[in-house]
Amino acid sequence: MTNGDIKQIDEALQLNKDGPQVGSNTQDRFVVFSDGKIVVITENGEVWAHALIEA
Repeated sequence: MTNGDIKQIDEALQLNKDGPQVGSNTQDRFVVFSDGKIVVITENGEVWAHALIEA
């Protein structure tokens, strides 16, 4: 991507089909993607990182 232009958006993948619930707990405040991981920040400041592994 250059100048913020999006060239393509791939189809969505369902992440939690058979795995743990990520970012869906009531105490989860922010969910971000960074360096191949889903990072969840809770209301009390805890940070949880979940690595994404291709099937």
